[in-house]
Amino acid sequence: MDDPVLKYIPELKTAVETGSIESIPWDDITVDSLMTHLSGLATDTAMDLGVFPLSIWQDIGLPEIPEGTGPNCSGLPGTVPCTKQDLINELKRREPIYLPFTTPSYSNVGFAILGMVIDAAINETYINAIKKNIFDVVGMNSSSFNGFVDSFPEDGFVPVGETTWNATLGVFESAGGMFSTTADLIAFADGILMDRFLSSRRTREWMKPRSHTSSWGYSVGAPWEILRSDQITADGRIVDLYTKSGDLGLYHALLGLVPDYDISIVIFAAGAEVSSDTTAEIFSAVVEELIPAIDEAGRAEAVTFPAALVGTYTDKTTNSSLILSINSDNTLTIKKFAVRSFDVLHHSSLYSLDALSIAEGSLPEDMYVDARLYPTNLVGHTQDGIKQTSWRAVYDTRTAKEKTEEDAKLVFKDGSCQSWTQLDRAAYNYLSIGDFLFRYGSNDEVTHIRNAAFNVTLTRDG
Repeated sequence: MDDPVLKYIPELKTAVETGSIESIPWDDITVDSLMTHLSGLATDTAMDLGVFPLSIWQDIGLPEIPEGTGPNCSGLPGTVPCTKQDLINELKRREPIYLPFTTPSYSNVGFAILGMVIDAAINETYINAIKKNIFDVVGMNSSSFNGFVDSFPEDGFVPVGETTWNATLGVFESAGGMFSTTADLIAFADGILMDRFLSSRRTREWMKPRSHTSSWGYSVGAPWEILRSDQITADGRIVDLYTKSGDLGLYHALLGLVPDYDISIVIFAAGAEVSSDTTAEIFSAVVEELIPAIDEAGRAEAVTFPAALVGTYTDKTTNSSLILSINSDNTLTIKKFAVRSFDVLHHSSLYSLDALSIAEGSLPEDMYVDARLYPTNLVGHTQDGIKQTSWRAVYDTRTAKEKTEEDAKLVFKDGSCQSWTQLDRAAYNYLSIGDFLFRYGSNDEVTHIRNAAFNVTLTRDG
Protein backbone atom coordinates (compact mmCIF):
# COMPACT_ATOMS: atom_id res chain seq x y z
CA MET A 1 0.00 0.00 0.00
CA ASP A 2 2.98 2.30 0.43
CA ASP A 3 4.00 1.90 -3.21
CA PRO A 4 3.98 5.18 -5.14
CA VAL A 5 1.36 5.21 -7.89
CA LEU A 6 4.16 5.95 -10.37
CA LYS A 7 5.33 2.37 -9.92
CA TYR A 8 2.17 1.23 -11.73
CA ILE A 9 1.36 4.27 -13.86
CA PRO A 10 4.68 5.96 -14.71
CA GLU A 11 2.91 8.12 -17.30
CA LEU A 12 1.48 10.20 -14.46
CA LYS A 13 4.94 11.71 -14.02
CA THR A 14 4.10 13.95 -16.98
CA ALA A 15 0.77 15.05 -15.47
CA VAL A 16 2.14 18.15 -13.81
CA GLU A 17 1.91 21.85 -14.41
CA THR A 18 5.54 22.89 -14.67
CA GLY A 19 6.66 25.75 -12.49
CA SER A 20 3.45 26.01 -10.49
CA ILE A 21 3.15 25.67 -6.72
CA GLU A 22 -0.03 23.77 -7.50
CA SER A 23 1.61 20.98 -9.49
CA ILE A 24 0.82 17.44 -8.32
CA PRO A 25 3.64 15.84 -6.24
CA TRP A 26 3.28 12.36 -7.74
CA ASP A 27 6.33 10.98 -5.95
CA ASP A 28 4.46 11.38 -2.64
CA ILE A 29 1.12 9.93 -3.75
CA THR A 30 0.83 6.29 -2.71
CA VAL A 31 -1.72 3.57 -3.38
CA ASP A 32 -2.81 3.92 0.24
CA SER A 33 -3.45 7.65 -0.16
CA LEU A 34 -5.83 6.92 -3.04
CA MET A 35 -7.81 4.43 -0.95
CA THR A 36 -8.13 6.76 2.03
CA HIS A 37 -8.93 10.04 0.24
CA LEU A 38 -5.61 11.44 1.47
CA SER A 39 -3.96 11.93 -1.92
CA GLY A 40 -4.86 15.62 -2.12
CA LEU A 41 -6.04 15.09 -5.72
CA ALA A 42 -9.04 16.84 -7.25
CA THR A 43 -12.50 15.60 -6.37
CA ASP A 44 -13.52 15.06 -9.96
CA THR A 45 -12.82 15.94 -13.59
CA ALA A 46 -15.83 14.18 -15.11
CA MET A 47 -18.10 16.74 -13.46
CA ASP A 48 -16.21 19.76 -14.80
CA LEU A 49 -18.80 22.36 -15.82
CA GLY A 50 -16.78 23.10 -18.93
CA VAL A 51 -17.67 19.68 -20.34
CA PHE A 52 -21.12 21.12 -21.00
CA PRO A 53 -20.77 24.30 -23.17
CA LEU A 54 -23.79 26.20 -21.95
CA SER A 55 -24.32 29.97 -21.98
CA ILE A 56 -25.38 29.92 -18.32
CA TRP A 57 -21.72 29.73 -17.28
CA GLN A 58 -21.08 33.15 -18.81
CA ASP A 59 -24.35 34.44 -17.33
CA ILE A 60 -23.00 33.68 -13.85
CA GLY A 61 -19.60 35.25 -14.41
CA LEU A 62 -17.40 32.47 -15.75
CA PRO A 63 -15.22 33.26 -18.81
CA GLU A 64 -15.90 31.66 -22.15
CA ILE A 65 -13.67 28.67 -22.97
CA PRO A 66 -12.03 28.91 -26.40
CA GLU A 67 -13.37 26.22 -28.68
CA GLY A 68 -11.37 22.99 -28.63
CA THR A 69 -9.34 23.86 -25.52
CA GLY A 70 -11.60 22.80 -22.64
CA PRO A 71 -12.62 19.45 -21.14
CA ASN A 72 -14.60 17.27 -23.50
CA CYS A 73 -15.14 13.86 -21.86
CA SER A 74 -17.16 12.63 -18.93
CA GLY A 75 -19.38 9.65 -19.70
CA LEU A 76 -22.46 11.56 -18.60
CA PRO A 77 -25.28 11.95 -21.13
CA GLY A 78 -24.22 13.85 -24.23
CA THR A 79 -20.50 13.26 -23.63
CA VAL A 80 -18.01 10.52 -24.37
CA PRO A 81 -16.44 8.53 -21.52
CA CYS A 82 -12.95 9.55 -20.41
CA THR A 83 -10.09 7.17 -21.15
CA LYS A 84 -6.97 6.60 -19.07
CA GLN A 85 -5.02 8.97 -21.33
CA ASP A 86 -7.77 11.59 -21.10
CA LEU A 87 -7.46 11.59 -17.31
CA ILE A 88 -3.67 11.87 -17.44
CA ASN A 89 -3.95 14.83 -19.83
CA GLU A 90 -6.59 16.51 -17.65
CA LEU A 91 -4.44 16.20 -14.54
CA LYS A 92 -1.74 18.23 -16.28
CA ARG A 93 -4.12 21.16 -15.94
CA ARG A 94 -6.06 20.26 -12.78
CA GLU A 95 -4.50 21.53 -9.57
CA PRO A 96 -4.39 19.43 -6.36
CA ILE A 97 -6.19 20.48 -3.18
CA TYR A 98 -3.51 19.66 -0.60
CA LEU A 99 -0.18 17.93 -0.34
CA PRO A 100 -0.70 14.17 0.19
CA PHE A 101 -1.62 13.01 3.72
CA THR A 102 -2.63 16.49 4.87
CA THR A 103 -6.33 15.90 5.47
CA PRO A 104 -9.03 13.81 3.80
CA SER A 105 -10.73 15.28 0.76
CA TYR A 106 -13.17 13.16 -1.23
CA SER A 107 -11.64 12.24 -4.58
CA ASN A 108 -13.26 10.34 -7.43
CA VAL A 109 -10.07 11.08 -9.35
CA GLY A 110 -8.17 9.10 -6.72
CA PHE A 111 -10.44 6.10 -7.21
CA ALA A 112 -10.22 6.34 -10.98
CA ILE A 113 -6.44 6.16 -10.64
CA LEU A 114 -6.78 3.32 -8.11
CA GLY A 115 -8.70 1.35 -10.74
CA MET A 116 -5.84 2.00 -13.17
CA VAL A 117 -3.33 0.83 -10.54
CA ILE A 118 -5.24 -2.42 -10.02
CA ASP A 119 -5.34 -3.03 -13.77
CA ALA A 120 -1.58 -2.65 -13.93
CA ALA A 121 -0.79 -4.58 -10.75
CA ILE A 122 -2.79 -7.72 -11.60
CA ASN A 123 -2.48 -7.51 -15.39
CA GLU A 124 -6.24 -7.80 -15.61
CA THR A 125 -9.09 -5.34 -15.70
CA TYR A 126 -10.37 -3.91 -12.44
CA ILE A 127 -13.92 -4.86 -13.44
CA ASN A 128 -13.06 -8.52 -14.08
CA ALA A 129 -11.23 -8.67 -10.76
CA ILE A 130 -14.29 -7.31 -8.93
CA LYS A 131 -16.53 -9.84 -10.65
CA LYS A 132 -14.29 -12.81 -9.87
CA ASN A 133 -13.22 -11.88 -6.33
CA ILE A 134 -16.40 -10.24 -5.04
CA PHE A 135 -19.50 -10.76 -7.18
CA ASP A 136 -18.92 -14.48 -7.73
CA VAL A 137 -17.85 -15.14 -4.13
CA VAL A 138 -21.14 -14.02 -2.57
CA GLY A 139 -23.49 -14.45 -5.54
CA MET A 140 -23.99 -10.82 -6.55
CA ASN A 141 -25.71 -11.86 -9.76
CA SER A 142 -27.59 -8.59 -10.27
CA SER A 143 -24.50 -6.35 -10.12
CA SER A 144 -22.46 -5.15 -13.07
CA PHE A 145 -20.34 -2.43 -14.62
CA ASN A 146 -20.62 -0.91 -18.10
CA GLY A 147 -24.34 -1.53 -18.39
CA PHE A 148 -27.09 -3.29 -16.52
CA VAL A 149 -27.85 -7.01 -16.20
CA ASP A 150 -30.73 -8.70 -18.04
CA SER A 151 -33.05 -8.52 -15.03
CA PHE A 152 -32.92 -4.72 -14.85
CA PRO A 153 -36.09 -4.13 -16.91
CA GLU A 154 -37.99 -6.16 -14.28
CA ASP A 155 -36.26 -4.99 -11.09
CA GLY A 156 -34.74 -1.62 -11.96
CA PHE A 157 -36.12 1.84 -11.36
CA VAL A 158 -35.52 4.89 -13.55
CA PRO A 159 -36.90 8.11 -12.04
CA VAL A 160 -38.71 10.63 -14.19
CA GLY A 161 -36.14 13.04 -15.61
CA GLU A 162 -33.14 10.83 -14.80
CA THR A 163 -30.55 10.99 -17.58
CA THR A 164 -27.51 9.29 -16.04
CA TRP A 165 -29.06 5.91 -15.26
CA ASN A 166 -27.29 4.03 -18.05
CA ALA A 167 -24.15 6.15 -18.27
CA THR A 168 -20.85 4.40 -18.97
CA LEU A 169 -18.15 6.30 -17.11
CA GLY A 170 -15.02 4.93 -18.74
CA VAL A 171 -12.00 5.42 -16.49
CA PHE A 172 -14.35 6.61 -13.73
CA GLU A 173 -16.21 3.27 -13.56
CA SER A 174 -14.09 2.37 -10.51
CA ALA A 175 -15.27 5.56 -8.79
CA GLY A 176 -19.00 4.93 -9.17
CA GLY A 177 -20.18 3.06 -12.23
CA MET A 178 -21.71 -0.05 -10.67
CA PHE A 179 -25.28 -1.24 -11.09
CA SER A 180 -26.55 -3.23 -8.10
CA THR A 181 -29.50 -4.13 -5.89
CA THR A 182 -30.17 -3.95 -2.17
CA ALA A 183 -30.01 -7.76 -1.96
CA ASP A 184 -26.61 -7.87 -3.67
CA LEU A 185 -25.15 -5.16 -1.46
CA ILE A 186 -26.46 -6.89 1.67
CA ALA A 187 -24.66 -10.02 0.44
CA PHE A 188 -21.51 -7.93 -0.04
CA ALA A 189 -21.78 -6.41 3.44
CA ASP A 190 -22.40 -9.79 5.06
CA GLY A 191 -19.41 -11.14 3.14
CA ILE A 192 -17.22 -8.49 4.76
CA LEU A 193 -18.50 -9.26 8.26
CA MET A 194 -18.01 -13.02 7.68
CA ASP A 195 -14.47 -12.67 6.23
CA ARG A 196 -15.50 -14.00 2.81
CA PHE A 197 -13.13 -11.71 0.92
CA LEU A 198 -10.17 -11.28 3.24
CA SER A 199 -8.65 -13.12 6.16
CA SER A 200 -9.96 -12.23 9.61
CA ARG A 201 -6.80 -10.26 10.32
CA ARG A 202 -7.03 -8.31 7.08
CA THR A 203 -10.70 -7.56 7.67
CA ARG A 204 -9.99 -6.24 11.18
CA GLU A 205 -7.20 -4.11 9.77
CA TRP A 206 -9.44 -2.77 7.03
CA MET A 207 -12.27 -1.85 9.40
CA LYS A 208 -10.39 0.96 11.08
CA PRO A 209 -10.29 4.77 10.69
CA ARG A 210 -7.31 6.26 8.91
CA SER A 211 -7.94 9.96 9.47
CA HIS A 212 -10.47 12.36 10.92
CA THR A 213 -12.58 15.12 9.40
CA SER A 214 -13.80 18.44 10.72
CA SER A 215 -16.86 16.64 12.14
CA TRP A 216 -16.61 15.10 15.62
CA GLY A 217 -18.58 12.09 14.51
CA TYR A 218 -17.06 11.47 11.07
CA SER A 219 -13.78 9.70 10.31
CA VAL A 220 -12.40 8.24 7.08
CA GLY A 221 -11.13 4.74 6.41
CA ALA A 222 -10.17 2.99 3.17
CA PRO A 223 -12.56 4.27 1.90
CA TRP A 224 -15.03 3.90 4.79
CA GLU A 225 -17.05 6.89 5.88
CA ILE A 226 -17.07 6.10 9.61
CA LEU A 227 -19.79 7.59 11.77
CA ARG A 228 -19.38 7.57 15.56
CA SER A 229 -22.20 8.14 18.01
CA ASP A 230 -22.77 7.90 21.77
CA GLN A 231 -26.48 8.67 21.44
CA ILE A 232 -27.80 5.32 20.20
CA THR A 233 -27.73 2.96 23.18
CA ALA A 234 -29.34 3.49 26.56
CA ASP A 235 -25.99 3.46 28.36
CA GLY A 236 -24.47 6.02 25.97
CA ARG A 237 -21.55 3.89 24.85
CA ILE A 238 -19.79 4.65 21.59
CA VAL A 239 -20.98 2.79 18.48
CA ASP A 240 -19.02 2.97 15.21
CA LEU A 241 -20.95 2.77 11.94
CA TYR A 242 -18.95 1.90 8.81
CA THR A 243 -20.66 3.34 5.76
CA LYS A 244 -20.05 4.04 2.09
CA SER A 245 -22.32 6.39 0.20
CA GLY A 246 -22.61 7.09 -3.50
CA ASP A 247 -24.55 9.50 -5.67
CA LEU A 248 -24.97 9.95 -9.40
CA GLY A 249 -27.68 12.02 -10.99
CA LEU A 250 -30.95 11.32 -9.21
CA TYR A 251 -29.63 8.08 -7.68
CA HIS A 252 -28.41 7.89 -4.08
CA ALA A 253 -27.14 4.87 -2.16
CA LEU A 254 -25.74 4.11 1.27
CA LEU A 255 -24.19 0.88 2.52
CA GLY A 256 -23.78 0.57 6.28
CA LEU A 257 -22.14 -2.00 8.55
CA VAL A 258 -22.27 -2.08 12.35
CA PRO A 259 -19.57 -4.62 13.30
CA ASP A 260 -20.41 -4.52 17.03
CA TYR A 261 -23.84 -5.94 16.23
CA ASP A 262 -23.15 -7.82 12.95
CA ILE A 263 -25.70 -5.59 11.22
CA SER A 264 -25.78 -4.75 7.49
CA ILE A 265 -28.02 -1.99 6.13
CA VAL A 266 -28.47 -0.86 2.52
CA ILE A 267 -30.56 2.13 1.45
CA PHE A 268 -31.38 3.20 -2.10
CA ALA A 269 -33.26 6.36 -2.98
CA ALA A 270 -33.96 7.89 -6.37
CA GLY A 271 -35.91 10.75 -7.83
CA ALA A 272 -35.99 14.52 -7.87
CA GLU A 273 -37.64 14.64 -4.44
CA VAL A 274 -34.68 12.97 -2.63
CA SER A 275 -30.98 13.70 -2.18
CA SER A 276 -27.85 12.34 -0.52
CA ASP A 277 -29.24 13.77 2.72
CA THR A 278 -32.23 11.46 2.36
CA THR A 279 -30.21 8.24 2.53
CA ALA A 280 -28.21 9.56 5.50
CA GLU A 281 -31.41 10.54 7.32
CA ILE A 282 -33.09 7.18 6.62
CA PHE A 283 -29.96 5.32 7.73
CA SER A 284 -29.86 7.34 10.94
CA ALA A 285 -33.54 6.67 11.63
CA VAL A 286 -33.12 2.92 11.04
CA VAL A 287 -30.04 2.71 13.27
CA GLU A 288 -31.67 4.74 16.05
CA GLU A 289 -34.57 2.30 16.16
CA LEU A 290 -32.84 -0.98 15.31
CA ILE A 291 -29.75 -0.93 17.52
CA PRO A 292 -31.55 -0.05 20.80
CA ALA A 293 -34.04 -2.85 20.09
CA ILE A 294 -31.24 -5.35 19.44
CA ASP A 295 -29.36 -4.05 22.46
CA GLU A 296 -32.41 -4.51 24.68
CA ALA A 297 -33.01 -7.99 23.31
CA GLY A 298 -29.41 -8.84 24.08
CA ARG A 299 -29.82 -7.61 27.64
CA ALA A 300 -32.94 -9.72 28.06
CA GLU A 301 -31.08 -12.75 26.72
CA ALA A 302 -28.18 -11.99 29.05
CA VAL A 303 -30.48 -12.53 32.02
CA THR A 304 -30.34 -16.27 31.30
CA PHE A 305 -26.72 -16.26 30.12
CA PRO A 306 -24.89 -15.51 33.40
CA ALA A 307 -25.49 -19.00 34.77
CA ALA A 308 -22.66 -20.18 32.53
CA LEU A 309 -20.25 -17.61 33.99
CA VAL A 310 -21.23 -16.33 37.40
CA GLY A 311 -20.52 -18.19 40.56
CA THR A 312 -17.75 -19.02 43.00
CA TYR A 313 -14.47 -20.56 41.87
CA THR A 314 -11.97 -21.88 44.40
CA ASP A 315 -8.61 -23.56 44.74
CA LYS A 316 -8.52 -25.05 48.22
CA THR A 317 -4.88 -26.11 47.99
CA THR A 318 -3.80 -22.44 47.80
CA ASN A 319 -6.75 -20.97 49.72
CA SER A 320 -7.70 -18.90 46.64
CA SER A 321 -11.17 -17.86 45.51
CA LEU A 322 -12.90 -15.84 42.80
CA ILE A 323 -16.55 -14.73 42.80
CA LEU A 324 -18.05 -13.48 39.55
CA SER A 325 -21.34 -11.59 39.22
CA ILE A 326 -23.31 -9.58 36.67
CA ASN A 327 -23.95 -5.89 37.39
CA SER A 328 -26.89 -3.72 36.30
CA ASP A 329 -25.13 -3.03 32.98
CA ASN A 330 -24.95 -6.79 32.29
CA THR A 331 -21.19 -6.64 32.63
CA LEU A 332 -19.22 -9.48 34.22
CA THR A 333 -17.70 -8.18 37.46
CA ILE A 334 -15.32 -9.51 40.09
CA LYS A 335 -16.91 -9.44 43.56
CA LYS A 336 -14.05 -11.26 45.26
CA PHE A 337 -10.55 -12.28 44.23
CA ALA A 338 -8.22 -13.66 46.86
CA VAL A 339 -5.02 -15.60 46.24
CA ARG A 340 -3.15 -17.43 48.98
CA SER A 341 -5.39 -15.73 51.54
CA PHE A 342 -4.51 -12.23 50.22
CA ASP A 343 -7.28 -9.89 49.06
CA VAL A 344 -6.14 -9.10 45.51
CA LEU A 345 -9.34 -7.29 44.56
CA HIS A 346 -9.06 -4.52 47.15
CA HIS A 347 -5.31 -4.08 46.68
CA SER A 348 -5.22 -3.84 42.88
CA SER A 349 -3.23 -0.59 43.02
CA LEU A 350 -0.29 -2.47 44.56
CA TYR A 351 0.35 -4.35 41.33
CA SER A 352 2.51 -1.62 39.85
CA LEU A 353 5.96 -0.17 40.33
CA ASP A 354 4.40 2.30 42.75
CA ALA A 355 4.62 -0.51 45.29
CA LEU A 356 8.39 0.03 45.38
CA SER A 357 7.89 3.27 47.30
CA ILE A 358 5.52 1.83 49.90
CA ALA A 359 6.87 1.59 53.43
CA GLU A 360 7.80 -1.90 54.49
CA GLY A 361 4.91 -3.72 56.10
CA SER A 362 2.37 -1.28 54.67
CA LEU A 363 -0.20 -2.65 52.22
CA PRO A 364 -2.75 0.14 51.68
CA GLU A 365 -6.21 -1.00 50.64
CA ASP A 366 -8.15 0.60 47.80
CA MET A 367 -11.12 2.45 49.26
CA TYR A 368 -13.19 1.76 46.14
CA VAL A 369 -12.83 -0.72 43.30
CA ASP A 370 -14.96 -1.60 40.31
CA ALA A 371 -13.42 -4.70 38.72
CA ARG A 372 -14.79 -5.85 35.38
CA LEU A 373 -13.91 -8.70 33.07
CA TYR A 374 -14.06 -8.14 29.31
CA PRO A 375 -13.92 -10.91 26.69
CA THR A 376 -11.18 -10.75 24.09
CA ASN A 377 -11.37 -12.39 20.67
CA LEU A 378 -8.79 -15.01 21.69
CA VAL A 379 -10.75 -18.25 21.53
CA GLY A 380 -9.48 -21.77 21.03
CA HIS A 381 -9.40 -25.38 22.16
CA THR A 382 -6.89 -27.49 24.05
CA GLN A 383 -5.38 -30.59 22.46
CA ASP A 384 -8.13 -32.66 24.05
CA GLY A 385 -10.84 -30.42 22.58
CA ILE A 386 -11.73 -28.30 25.61
CA LYS A 387 -12.91 -24.79 24.70
CA GLN A 388 -11.02 -21.86 26.21
CA THR A 389 -11.56 -18.10 26.04
CA SER A 390 -9.38 -15.24 27.24
CA TRP A 391 -10.81 -12.42 29.38
CA ARG A 392 -9.08 -9.30 30.66
CA ALA A 393 -9.72 -7.60 34.00
CA VAL A 394 -9.84 -3.83 34.42
CA TYR A 395 -9.71 -2.50 37.97
CA ASP A 396 -11.13 1.02 38.33
CA THR A 397 -10.40 2.56 41.74
CA ARG A 398 -12.10 5.91 41.07
CA THR A 399 -15.67 6.67 42.06
CA ALA A 400 -18.15 8.17 39.61
CA LYS A 401 -17.80 11.50 41.40
CA GLU A 402 -14.02 11.44 41.05
CA LYS A 403 -14.25 10.65 37.33
CA THR A 404 -16.75 13.46 36.77
CA GLU A 405 -14.40 15.89 38.53
CA GLU A 406 -11.49 14.66 36.40
CA ASP A 407 -13.51 15.07 33.17
CA ALA A 408 -14.22 18.69 34.11
CA LYS A 409 -10.48 19.40 34.23
CA LEU A 410 -9.67 17.90 30.82
CA VAL A 411 -9.95 19.48 27.38
CA PHE A 412 -11.14 16.27 25.70
CA LYS A 413 -14.44 14.44 26.07
CA ASP A 414 -14.68 11.48 28.49
CA GLY A 415 -11.01 11.92 29.36
CA SER A 416 -11.32 9.88 32.54
CA CYS A 417 -12.17 6.78 30.50
CA GLN A 418 -8.72 5.37 29.76
CA SER A 419 -9.40 1.64 30.10
CA TRP A 420 -7.58 0.94 26.83
CA THR A 421 -4.31 1.76 28.61
CA GLN A 422 -5.05 -0.60 31.52
CA LEU A 423 -5.77 -3.91 29.80
CA ASP A 424 -2.20 -5.15 30.20
CA ARG A 425 -0.49 -2.65 32.47
CA ALA A 426 0.62 -5.10 35.19
CA ALA A 427 2.68 -8.21 34.48
CA TYR A 428 4.70 -10.62 36.58
CA ASN A 429 7.30 -13.04 35.23
CA TYR A 430 6.14 -12.44 31.63
CA LEU A 431 2.49 -13.06 32.50
CA SER A 432 -0.32 -10.51 32.62
CA ILE A 433 -1.91 -10.14 36.04
CA GLY A 434 -5.21 -9.20 34.37
CA ASP A 435 -5.43 -12.27 32.13
CA PHE A 436 -8.07 -14.85 33.04
CA LEU A 437 -8.42 -18.00 30.94
CA PHE A 438 -11.89 -19.56 31.05
CA ARG A 439 -12.26 -23.27 30.43
CA TYR A 440 -15.66 -24.69 29.44
CA GLY A 441 -17.43 -27.98 30.01
CA SER A 442 -19.62 -30.00 27.69
CA ASN A 443 -22.68 -27.82 28.38
CA ASP A 444 -20.73 -24.63 27.56
CA GLU A 445 -20.58 -23.71 31.24
CA VAL A 446 -17.32 -22.40 32.68
CA THR A 447 -15.74 -25.10 34.81
CA HIS A 448 -12.30 -23.65 35.54
CA ILE A 449 -10.64 -20.23 35.48
CA ARG A 450 -6.88 -19.87 35.43
CA ASN A 451 -4.75 -16.83 36.21
CA ALA A 452 -1.24 -17.78 35.14
CA ALA A 453 0.49 -14.78 36.75
CA PHE A 454 -0.74 -15.92 40.17
CA ASN A 455 -0.27 -19.57 39.14
CA VAL A 456 -3.72 -20.59 40.30
CA THR A 457 -6.47 -22.59 38.64
CA LEU A 458 -9.85 -22.14 40.27
CA THR A 459 -12.62 -24.70 39.97
CA ARG A 460 -16.29 -23.85 39.89
CA ASP A 461 -18.06 -24.75 43.12
CA GLY A 462 -21.03 -27.03 42.94
